[in-house]
Amino acid sequence: RLPRGWPAQRGAAMLSAAAKAVLASVLPPGVTPLHVFVYASALLLLALLVCADAAMRWFVAQQRGLAALVEEVFMEPAAGGAQGGGQQTAAADKAPYLSVVVPAYNEENRLPTMLDETLGYLLRRAS
Repeated sequence: RLPRGWPAQRGAAMLSAAAKAVLASVLPPGVTPLHVFVYASALLLLALLVCADAAMRWFVAQQRGLAALVEEVFMEPAAGGAQGGGQQTAAADKAPYLSVVVPAYNEENRLPTMLDETLGYLLRRAS
């Protein structure tokens, strides 16, 4: 702690007095800087949640597109058709042609790249 009267301590006291004066002139009566901090924190948290929600929706949309591509390329019509008067269900319409098991424990950073490379390899092999 600096002794009283040092320039740094006087500057901090003047700054805090100037900041208090500015806040007092800007804020409505009864609103303290703590109120401003709480409201600003709440708005920041809300913005963060909105961004996280948008990112999750984008990620889910990307996964749906990948799942549709994999299904289109690696599923073939089921042999023998479906039972029940010729009406086929979505599950009975296609049977798995290829199953790929991917060990993915603690691999969330490397998994998207590995899936892209694997799908590219399998697409090249399929054609």
